Amino acid sequence: MHKYKYSKLSYILVTLLFTSALFVRCARPAAPVGGPKDTIAPELISVFPANFTTNFKAKEIVLSFNEYLQLKDVQKEVLISPPMGIMPQIGIKGRSIEIKFPKELVLEPNTTYKIDFGRAITDNNEGNPAVRYKYVFSTGDSIESYAVSGKVIDAISGDSIFNAVVLFFDAAADSLALDSTLFKAKKLSITRTDSSGVFIATNLKPLDYKIYAIKDENGNKEYEPGTDKVSLSNLKYNPTELLPFKIWNDPINKQLYASPQIEQRMFMEKTNIPQGVNDVKRLQQYQVQATFNRSNVKVDSILFDSVKSNKVVIEYNFTRDTVNFWIDARNKKHVPDSLNGRFVYIGIDTLGKPTPVSHPFQLYFKVKRDASGNIIKGNGADEKDARTILQKLSDKMYDWSEGAIDRKIDRIVRNRLRKAFKNALRIHKKQIKQGLIARDSVLVWPPINQDSLNHAMKLKDSLALDSLAMDSLKLLSSRRKLDSLCMDTLRDLKITFKPTGTISPLAKMWFTSDYPVTTIDSARIILKMLTEPKKTEDSFDLDAVEMKKEVKKDTTLIPLSFNLNKRSLLKWEVNAKLEPDANYELMFPSCSMEDLAGNVNDSLLIKFKTMKVEEIGKMTVHIVKKDSSRSMPQYIMNLADSTNKIIDVIIVRDTGRYTFNYLSPKKYKVRFYEDLNANDSLDMGNLINRIESERIANFTTKEGTPLIVIEKTKEAIVEIDPLNLFDKSYPSPYSKKEEEIIEPKEAILTDEEDN
Repeated sequence: MHKYKYSKLSYILVTLLFTSALFVRCARPAAPVGGPKDTIAPELISVFPANFTTNFKAKEIVLSFNEYLQLKDVQKEVLISPPMGIMPQIGIKGRSIEIKFPKELVLEPNTTYKIDFGRAITDNNEGNPAVRYKYVFSTGDSIESYAVSGKVIDAISGDSIFNAVVLFFDAAADSLALDSTLFKAKKLSITRTDSSGVFIATNLKPLDYKIYAIKDENGNKEYEPGTDKVSLSNLKYNPTELLPFKIWNDPINKQLYASPQIEQRMFMEKTNIPQGVNDVKRLQQYQVQATFNRSNVKVDSILFDSVKSNKVVIEYNFTRDTVNFWIDARNKKHVPDSLNGRFVYIGIDTLGKPTPVSHPFQLYFKVKRDASGNIIKGNGADEKDARTILQKLSDKMYDWSEGAIDRKIDRIVRNRLRKAFKNALRIHKKQIKQGLIARDSVLVWPPINQDSLNHAMKLKDSLALDSLAMDSLKLLSSRRKLDSLCMDTLRDLKITFKPTGTISPLAKMWFTSDYPVTTIDSARIILKMLTEPKKTEDSFDLDAVEMKKEVKKDTTLIPLSFNLNKRSLLKWEVNAKLEPDANYELMFPSCSMEDLAGNVNDSLLIKFKTMKVEEIGKMTVHIVKKDSSRSMPQYIMNLADSTNKIIDVIIVRDTGRYTFNYLSPKKYKVRFYEDLNANDSLDMGNLINRIESERIANFTTKEGTPLIVIEKTKEAIVEIDPLNLFDKSYPSPYSKKEEEIIEPKEAILTDEEDN
């Protein structure tokens, strides 16, 4: 009975705090002309019928204020709990707000209603809101007097969710195998969260509740799959059985705060609607992308009218709600601008049964090129052709039809041979003028033992894409000499390399491309480490100082390898062992890579350097388990900076020491995800199957701050018991301890929770 009395008294204190700010105020003097800006909210003067009226039978409620008013966003701001069958009319008359109930509206008997105005009531001049006003009445003999507090957070980031709508349902009415409570059950109470994500639900009955929360994007107080985020809990909550919670008032910000009894983790639910296609686009000449409204889609077959099925590569994204169809164009077969086809995917109907669905498409794409012939990313069919007549005529140079590539290669080879001959003739004449050779000497071209036709064929072969697969050192050496002969119009393979600038020696390096890279000639790609040569007095180069010559750096070749990323065909990982405090140059020679569209790369030089040891620190997290009788699940440990940017991720499978190396000196956060199924990723909830999102917990220091300071050349050591961390983050609302029981008066005056 102690809990029962405490919960009732808590509600009375909550109600008094809600209403006192509007009734107990000093007189508001009128601001003189030219005086300070009006920042005082409207004051409530009278209410009829009175607040907390029982046996309510009125058809109208009038709230009178001391100044003229305006109503803003009534649909979003005003909450009526429990919802009425017909929305009452809320309007302004002079300095009063009138709430009129339609004649056809029938209120539930013996029910306590609450009208929460949120920030809808503002003054007419400056828009100052009269926050926190709630009108409560009962159609029975008494006002329901129980309260529950809670908090709603984002399931991924752990951030508080502001203005989330929290819904209370009768737990006894929730008995279906699949969760349809949000769609079919009657709402018994509605409230919303404040800026800290905390809610206080008042006027509750002493019964078991199921609690949900939604991020109501359009303000209709209804859950809309695919648009609103949602949270659920498989527990039942009875306000008479929950632990007491603390309440305190902030008169400056006019905010009422409470320590949460329960916590809800909000996520975006996608599996409660029939599977279908959202959109099909031709993003590039050889790429068709289909997006779906649900994850875990499976494509059974794909058919293009003008492309063979064995020339199509199917790629799913990580959540399998997006599918890319890549056309293998390495044989340079012409793909028309207009592309028709269909794909068959395994859909899921409303009953959860798989069924094949055929989806036809008609797509158009035109390659955009600039005046130099370089491809511009995007669909040229979507834009007006603003090129000049000469630029349009130059399209013949970039003809991708069958045979055009070979003709272009032959033309380049002839031009390069002509230039080589002119250069040899120039050198020959210069040698005659300098007297190095006789005036009657004859220039032999091509050089002796080199047939002109064979030479031209070698030049042509150096341009062929098949040469990328050659591994002979002799051929590799030959290709390096012939890099400059790669055809300019074929160099459409562009890569983006990350990270750049100053990086950690343990940083993961990768590059991405527009099309999947199919061939990498790793023997030609070179990573160099450049270091300053050691200087002594004997080796001091005076000439280099006087002439301001650049001193050559010592060069070390670093072995490197490449691995295709498991989650994306567009991402390749670059593996190399880097040293601290060093400069690096990564050289991709031209024609060292080929993609699925038959493009090769231009030469690319990437420069970066690694952090200096004296400018970095590190953090060691000692994972312990103080309760040896409990088993520890797998965790995902994230290290983030103060802006919540993820710096590093470590999978924690057991106790021990885990180190984050090469950290810049600043503040960091450590966050844990409870990976119960050990799939190395955070799993969102499933509303239909009543699966909650995996839990998240943020580490805080003994001082109560989540930030850990990293200093130069120093190591921060943190000891964390994940089991204890999650116990504190998610305390059971029913596990009562004697030392946790506090008097109501103390609860109101306390400004912070006990640690």
